[in-house]
Amino acid sequence: ETTKTGLVVPRSARLVVTVTDERGEALPSKISLRPRDGTAGNITALGDPFHSGGFSHIAFLADGQAELELPPGTYDVFVTRGPEYSLWSSAESLGLVDGVTLTAGGSVELPALLTREVDSTGFIAADLHVHSAPSHDSGVSLSMRAVTMVAEGVEFFAATDHDVITEFRPVIEALGLDRWVQATAGLETTTIELGHFLAFPLAADYTQPSHNGSIDWIDMGPQDMVDGLRNLGLYSPEETAVFVGHPRDGILGYFDQYGLDPMAGSSMDPVLESSLLNSNNDYLDLCSTDDPAERCLDKSFTLDFDGLELLNGKRFDLLMTPTTEELTCFAAWQDGVDVEGCSGQEVRAYDVTVRTLDEQRRLLGAADPSVLEAGEEPIYLAGEPQGQIDDWFTLLNLGYRHTVLGNSDTHGLTKDESGCPRNYVVSAVDDPESINEREVALAVKEHRVVASYGPLIDLHAEDMAHGIGSDVSVDDGTVSLFIKVQAPRWMKVDRVELYQNGVLIREWDGDAVSSDEVVKFEEEVELVSPGGVDLFGNVILQDAWYVVSVIGDQDLSPLYQTVEVPPLQLNDVVIGALGELNLPAIVSSAVGEPARFPVVHPVHPYAITNPIWVDFDNDGGFRATGRPAEFLVPAPSAE
Repeated sequence: ETTKTGLVVPRSARLVVTVTDERGEALPSKISLRPRDGTAGNITALGDPFHSGGFSHIAFLADGQAELELPPGTYDVFVTRGPEYSLWSSAESLGLVDGVTLTAGGSVELPALLTREVDSTGFIAADLHVHSAPSHDSGVSLSMRAVTMVAEGVEFFAATDHDVITEFRPVIEALGLDRWVQATAGLETTTIELGHFLAFPLAADYTQPSHNGSIDWIDMGPQDMVDGLRNLGLYSPEETAVFVGHPRDGILGYFDQYGLDPMAGSSMDPVLESSLLNSNNDYLDLCSTDDPAERCLDKSFTLDFDGLELLNGKRFDLLMTPTTEELTCFAAWQDGVDVEGCSGQEVRAYDVTVRTLDEQRRLLGAADPSVLEAGEEPIYLAGEPQGQIDDWFTLLNLGYRHTVLGNSDTHGLTKDESGCPRNYVVSAVDDPESINEREVALAVKEHRVVASYGPLIDLHAEDMAHGIGSDVSVDDGTVSLFIKVQAPRWMKVDRVELYQNGVLIREWDGDAVSSDEVVKFEEEVELVSPGGVDLFGNVILQDAWYVVSVIGDQDLSPLYQTVEVPPLQLNDVVIGALGELNLPAIVSSAVGEPARFPVVHPVHPYAITNPIWVDFDNDGGFRATGRPAEFLVPAPSAE
């Protein structure tokens, strides 16, 4: 039989939002709406986008003006423009604590004022790993990508599409956004088994319309790819910044593919263990010997690049190596069982990212029990998953100087927002129209960068004369460091950590870190050389590098969406598939099982500086200390 059905579509409501700055000028920004009663909820099965935190609509404003057609209902309205500005909400800014009610056929106008709170003079906000429609896995048009950048407060970005060189400058000029943002042509060389390598600024070759001159990486080793990217440089190979993206991202991670093990060996060279898929790729066949106990460094592996992307998207699971205690307690919480030494509370991504002085002492106690307090047991770094920052610390101690970077790796609009995270790059200019891509690349190569999910850290040495990325020589065995942390008033920072040669030596929390001021922390610290004394009582001067990190136990939504659904990573798909096969033992061992780790979490305020290197003995050069064996004692076998 036949049934006739009439569908009645209710009239929509209209919301008009005008966003201005403190001077009354229209301001690019982002609007986020969260319905109070659920009547305007998204239906993802019908194609609506998924937004975490109960948000139903997110709009990006290029000119501070928005007219939105919405389902009738009551909403909380939020307006943001990245982590340097205030946060506007209809409840707090207009006193509409019961929400904004939109009726069918009705219209509501809201004026929103955003003020710049963070004084970022001397820095520009840059996102150097960005995708749009030329990438095979992104559907964001070039014009929309440019709008998301200005709405999130990004002032400079590199177009790094997969194996395609993309030029954004004509799009930015056509949209009239060049007063807010500048862009450079870059590239992500996206291999299947050797990791991902990125570079900027590059020259596009439009006689090669498919990929605009990107390199063909088939049968290339890492060094060949690095050299090839430099040779694509717009100016010269020496002026091209090359970096490795997400080095610990399993199948997509350069360090994982080659099995870099920062906890193995005692020499000044990095150690490579069995690689992930070495039986299928000659470049990953690390050893020419049949002795599995012998470790060797293959000539195809290289560390000849400028930077490491250690902050990637919302992957807090890639930051710090968890302790065995943290993984044990997280597994116990997941399984709902009581384990001695665990509180029964959830171990969060925040907890793993924080490294306290108590944890540091217990890590050192694995090699030197004298540092432990009465009744205290040592702890160990788990080694799996391996944190990218701990990788970097080890490489710094081995004398390698790679710039830490933080990039969104954005492919869409809100899953990984533009500028989440971002780089605060030291710059002689603050006006986006005056940004020079050559100067940005030089700053990256010279380590003058803070990688951040929000806070801005200013780090100087010796009476402000030497900033981030500097080499400092002193002749009295002491150095003064000046640390300043800023974030907008609404953003909370509760910890400041100071590392010396990879070891945490100072922490500030509680009342020492402000919660509602723009300047969260400001202090000058006097430090002495970490060297000791010899048998004759003579002072041993040892060189040292210093890094500052900050974090806050806060959910940065609505600025950045919370990770509510466990992300499905390519690495997990491959591991799951291979786990069903009857594989040779060597492959099964290399692939292993995915680690149990907190992967559902908010985006926290977090930032880390690049180092300041201090030559304490004033001999004209910095001498790396080598791998700190007392810190990297491997965890005892489960057996």
